Amino acid sequence: MIDNDGASVSNIFEHSDNTTPASPTAGTTTAAPTTTGAINGTQTRPPAGNGTATPTMPTNTTLTKAPTEDSNTALIPVDDNSCTDNDNCTKGEQFCGRDGTCHPYSCEDWYTQGPLSFTSYDDENPVDLTCMDIAESEARELNLNALVFACKRFPIGRVAPQTKAVSKVFNYICTATPREGHGFVCYRFKEYTNFNNYQNDVASLNLQIPPCQGGADQPPLAEYWYQTTLAQTRPGVEEIIVTGPERTAGFSQVNAFKPIYAHIFSQFPAR
Repeated sequence: MIDNDGASVSNIFEHSDNTTPASPTAGTTTAAPTTTGAINGTQTRPPAGNGTATPTMPTNTTLTKAPTEDSNTALIPVDDNSCTDNDNCTKGEQFCGRDGTCHPYSCEDWYTQGPLSFTSYDDENPVDLTCMDIAESEARELNLNALVFACKRFPIGRVAPQTKAVSKVFNYICTATPREGHGFVCYRFKEYTNFNNYQNDVASLNLQIPPCQGGADQPPLAEYWYQTTLAQTRPGVEEIIVTGPERTAGFSQVNAFKPIYAHIFSQFPAR
């Protein structure tokens, strides 16, 4: 597995509690872990509006003056969102897409613009994501940790004990079968997720969490970790990347909505 700075770390699916995310049954083409009825869930929503669009200037655009033949100047748009690799994008929050621009880590953006080895997306025959709610009990059983208040990360598949951490699991799942023999699954928080109960749990359990033991990667006291996990499982390959926004001492609702857990399960090697 690779952390967000590129350092090699251990496989987060191997833990003493033997809790791992579910893997697809051999020969199937759907993603795992799955939620009953996920493929028959509601289709991702179309853009809101009345069917008409008003041209607007792209948000990530600067204006540069270009000289004209009559010596006057005119404003022309210059795209400042282009990239050649992830180093050109906001660390932990964006990635450099296949189209050469920075994208946020979202299920939709990662599925359509992420590396094909992690998505198996087919540009010529695109398959849409199908999304639906996932019960907290099911997400908790799979240890789908998205937000953790602790001294360190508790990655996907690892139990976050209340004596050491307070975790918030994902509540929304999107799935697709982009190609035969490939299953893509992605978890995120649905819009308007309420974090009040989670903050109350942190307030009540904070005093029970001991001070951190120190070390280069640990704060003095427990903080909020926002965890994005990107994984691919193929014959002979198990690759996992853990990234996300910088941890914070106080709760950030903006950062809380940013994590995703995206996983491609494939019966075939990467192209």
